[in-house]
Amino acid sequence: MNDEHRTLADTARSLLGMGSALQSHGGVEPIKPERLLHALELYLNRLQPSDPAVLAAAAAQVMRNADQGLQKSAPDGDATLSDTEFDSLEIIVQVLGRPALRLPRGKVQGPATDLGANSRWIILLGEARSHINRVASSVARLNRMRSDGREEQVGTAWRLGTDLVVTNRHVAEKLVQDATLDPGQWVLDVGCSCIADFGAVDEPEGTVRFVVASLAYCAPKGDVDVAVLRLQPSCLAFPCPLAVSFDEARLGREVDGEPPTFKGQPVYVVGHPLLRLPTAESLRVFGDADGRKRFSPGYSTGMRRAASAVDHDCSTLGGSSGSAVFDVYEHRVVGIHLGGGGNEPGNATGTFNRAVATALLDQHPLGGILKHGLP
Repeated sequence: MNDEHRTLADTARSLLGMGSALQSHGGVEPIKPERLLHALELYLNRLQPSDPAVLAAAAAQVMRNADQGLQKSAPDGDATLSDTEFDSLEIIVQVLGRPALRLPRGKVQGPATDLGANSRWIILLGEARSHINRVASSVARLNRMRSDGREEQVGTAWRLGTDLVVTNRHVAEKLVQDATLDPGQWVLDVGCSCIADFGAVDEPEGTVRFVVASLAYCAPKGDVDVAVLRLQPSCLAFPCPLAVSFDEARLGREVDGEPPTFKGQPVYVVGHPLLRLPTAESLRVFGDADGRKRFSPGYSTGMRRAASAVDHDCSTLGGSSGSAVFDVYEHRVVGIHLGGGGNEPGNATGTFNRAVATALLDQHPLGGILKHGLP
């Protein structure tokens, strides 16, 4: 079995608290099948089937497919998962603890069910909802003004320092006059203005938009994929700058063993996932991925020191590029989301996500910018 399939199966198994199949294992109390079936029905209902009567049968089929996949990934199993088994395990993971939650009026919702790791996120929201809402208000959707007067989303950014926002270099690349130049020579395209919209939520209560004035910093190609933009002052006050963490312990740690393992930490992403042409996979995870703000909890899953990066399993899409990755204890930025990996052609979902790890930037020029809020 390849590593991507085994990682997904292991994640599903850990969320289920079960063994090689949908049964109790090692004295761990399994999730009751009827509760899981009901949660799957709620989840699949987001697809808005023409006949809701099919939901029960579809949920049961997902469970059967997932069960087969878990059996294949048991210690004595070595078969590759089929597409339906892989998709079913992805659904199980989403239902049990990797949701993408909307923020109507800037207030984060809770998961639809309390199964699996969702119980942890429900507790987190109960204890820290005000902190999550606060930091989420400092995350913006970046829109480029098209020649026809319409706005087109290019990514996500978040507040830093006096008047700055942080995003990815590959997002800034869409905003400059000549992207063939070295990034140190990039300047914004004056004929194509960019807007940082901090109020792009469901049921917004007001407008919080700022024009991007200039490119303040951009890492060279081949280096960390990060850029810093400067906002143009207006009659509105800028949302508060976010605190950045340089504590590597917030990212997890490598545990000695044979082979070595990684003990991840809970994190969450706030960003603006967007998929203009949805797939069945994206609909199951996000519903309408319309670019409005989402809160996506999960865990760090591995360190990539050579790339100054950390992997995570929070639910994201293309529009999430540049999103802030937060730790759940101090609600500080621990990463700058880059994108996903392991995607198959024509499939919106991948098998892991990656972010620039702020704690690994001490010797990088960007480290000083993030610490002091000055380019």
